[in-house]
Amino acid sequence: MQSRQLAAVELRRSAMQSRKASNLFSPWMGGLLPFLALVGLATALAAPVTATDGERCDITAGEWLYSPRHAPQYTAESCKSLGRDFACQRNGRPDSEYLKYIWRSFGCRIADFKPLSFLTLMRNKVFLIVGDSLTMNLFSSLQCLVETVTLTQDLKGPLFPGGPETRGIIAPAFNATFLRHPSSFLTNSKPDGEKSSASTWTVHLDEVHPDWSPLLQYSHYVLFGTGTWYTMADLKKRRYMLNNTLQPEMDRIVTMQIAINTVIKFTRSLNYTGMPMFLTFTPMHYHVKLNESMQDANCSVIQQPLTVQQIANMEWAVDAVGTRKAQLKVFQHALEFKIIDITTLSLYRADGHLQSYFDIKGGIDCLHWCIPGVPDTWANIIYSYMMGYL
Repeated sequence: MQSRQLAAVELRRSAMQSRKASNLFSPWMGGLLPFLALVGLATALAAPVTATDGERCDITAGEWLYSPRHAPQYTAESCKSLGRDFACQRNGRPDSEYLKYIWRSFGCRIADFKPLSFLTLMRNKVFLIVGDSLTMNLFSSLQCLVETVTLTQDLKGPLFPGGPETRGIIAPAFNATFLRHPSSFLTNSKPDGEKSSASTWTVHLDEVHPDWSPLLQYSHYVLFGTGTWYTMADLKKRRYMLNNTLQPEMDRIVTMQIAINTVIKFTRSLNYTGMPMFLTFTPMHYHVKLNESMQDANCSVIQQPLTVQQIANMEWAVDAVGTRKAQLKVFQHALEFKIIDITTLSLYRADGHLQSYFDIKGGIDCLHWCIPGVPDTWANIIYSYMMGYL
């Protein structure tokens, strides 16, 4: 309860700061030679953009600005690799206003994703993404952005030492490889029996998952993401293990923190010299209350970003902020990780979810995001860190 109260205070403080600030700023060579002859980082093509006060900028303090001429670099139709899961426009979403908002930080400027510069940096390198379905959401955005300037080819095992669920693409013109491995808990976990919505999962909080861990030593960049499967009590049944010993009922936030710390320890045990990143908690919008007189609604009725004032006292927003704070606390002593802090800016974007425009008829999805859409902004932040702008 105390953490929830603190999160609520932080949201209200953010609302006050926003009102003040808005006055100032309205290696697979041919698929045969894995991971050989990998070269060093390319030189950044432009100088970093720093905060106006000389300090490192805070990307979480800002607002979504409507820009009627703004358009994504690709469409659901032009990105041929985009599956039906996230292709809202292809699946019949009639509106497109949600694509015309730009995140503007008050203290700094996030660079627009430049696919050619990104691929130049990624030449002869490997980018690994490990995490839940929200990180796969992001992978789709990155793939579509890359494919605006070059062709890619699918990679499927056993070309690499990952588990059977590892997938990836290579941009042959740059020998740039992008791998994704679904691992919702990040740590070693498996369902009892066949995977289903009724499965009970055994989660070893102090062991990284053996299907993705062999890939890390070959990766120049790695992005981890987790949170939803730990914090949603009704999502999956779980049995948590520490030292191969079944634990009594544990606090959901604590289990997540232990798992993240396990990942940090593992990267350090390898003396990992690449750039490790972590994607903060991605909020869902199933219970939105726009004003005091209306009942809770889901994301399907939202057609524009929420305001700070609208989210400040919503329980789900308080929970999301609290989860983010718990994640950041773990990284206080792991400064080698770049934090892709997308929780706050995503809180406003109830309009950007799949709604009913995905591949399962009759459902409403207020957790995952349309592609193109909000995850393209996440990609901008990753790009800015990789290029040295943040």
